Amino acid sequence: MPQPNEKDLKQRLQELEAELNQSSSAPSSPKVTVEASRSPDSKEISLMEIASSVMSWFSGLGTTGKVIAGVVGAFAALTLLKVTVTLVSTVVSLVALGLIGYVAYRVLIAPKTDDI
Repeated sequence: MPQPNEKDLKQRLQELEAELNQSSSAPSSPKVTVEASRSPDSKEISLMEIASSVMSWFSGLGTTGKVIAGVVGAFAALTLLKVTVTLVSTVVSLVALGLIGYVAYRVLIAPKTDDI
């Protein structure tokens, strides 16, 4: 197997460096910078910063990546919606059961204890 000589490797390395410099100097997507208005040791992250970083990440994706991210995001949103509806439904059912139990106690058991 022929080994590439050192000149070819150096030339290819220089071509790759030039290509990288060219692609880094051309703005492919706008960079979003968020100014920190709080102390550097603060660990709070605002919703706007999260949205900004997600939008920056999403805009850097290719078409296929955007489709996949959209499908995964929609699946996650629907799953979260289902969990929320199930949780609310469970809470409403427990409140209704508690109310029925309380009414049954007041009607069936409480009058008997008043007689004693």
